[in-house]
Amino acid sequence: MNKKNKIRQRIMRFLLCSVTCVSILTGNNMQAEAADTSKLDYGIQPLMPENQRSQTQAYFDLLMEPGQEQTLEVKITNYAEEDKTINVSVATASTNSGGVADYGVRSNVEADDTLLYKMEDLVSTEGRIVVPAGETHTVQLKVLAPSSSFDGILAGGINFKEEVEEAEQEKTTEAGVTIINEYTYVVALLMRNNEAEVQPDLQLNKVFATQSNAKNVVSANIQNILPAYVTDMKIGAAVKKQGSEEALYELDQEQMEMAPNSNFNYLIPLNGKAFEAGDYILSMEVVSNEGSWSFQQEFTITAEEARKLNETDVSIEKSKLWLYMTIGAGILAFLFLIFFLILRRKRTKKQKKRLRELIDEIISRIKGQAI
Repeated sequence: MNKKNKIRQRIMRFLLCSVTCVSILTGNNMQAEAADTSKLDYGIQPLMPENQRSQTQAYFDLLMEPGQEQTLEVKITNYAEEDKTINVSVATASTNSGGVADYGVRSNVEADDTLLYKMEDLVSTEGRIVVPAGETHTVQLKVLAPSSSFDGILAGGINFKEEVEEAEQEKTTEAGVTIINEYTYVVALLMRNNEAEVQPDLQLNKVFATQSNAKNVVSANIQNILPAYVTDMKIGAAVKKQGSEEALYELDQEQMEMAPNSNFNYLIPLNGKAFEAGDYILSMEVVSNEGSWSFQQEFTITAEEARKLNETDVSIEKSKLWLYMTIGAGILAFLFLIFFLILRRKRTKKQKKRLRELIDEIISRIKGQAI
């Protein structure tokens, strides 16, 4: 299978049924993905233009001249018995922390510093539309290619999200947490000026100690600095103390990918271990269909960083020494109190006995003098 087919297969896998379903968990600020498309009662159909590179694809892959303007069309069919309000937005493709190209809107992700053009700056949408019950509406998107020619791929996604009133939101509850289910259709949009092949290039940026889901991890930021996909990526990473050959933390992952001009944090878990202050070195090997890379980088964990992270890591079994010391101190205090009371009682008895002896002696002397 050649590189083009692999990229196509990756995008089709992500856009299976052209839908992404995201559940937002209220109360713990976490997110989880689901794949139940049966909840959707509207459909999306992109209409392929003449400059589509392949008419068999379910996403846009456009070959455009510099400065070219064109209009893309997507049909939205409302199968429900009530009108639907759909918000249409555009996002630049990114790579998520799982090593997967993501075409959805991610508000907490900044554009990569190597990105020349953001897809949301090149495509304008109707924004908010109403599709009457049982009818079809054709959404028009205005596309303007960059005025300067470029090699490689610009990648993004067109997002279609239904606007639902809070009272009508689908909610479920798991382990005491309320889950609001939100569904979004995503149609990928690729743009190129030519068919020239561009090979991706990776670099390792900052390596540091942090947390993911309240658990300690070593984070290594990997960046794809060129406008090309990285496919079938395998990463092996190990963290060692400087001067030691023993790997303290390791992680190997396969079947990963990276979007053009994007970066993500490769998270190496400590699996319940506590951070220790010191100097470390990260070794990483990356192998993909497009090439291979080797990285090494030194980093330091300060005593203050280690202390703060260890205190909030929910997977670390906290020391019970403080509990034992508190219990021991309580027992000692109790024993001391008992000893004090016993001693006091003995002293009281001795004082009473001595007082009686003095009284008896005085009485005897008084009787003797009387005689």
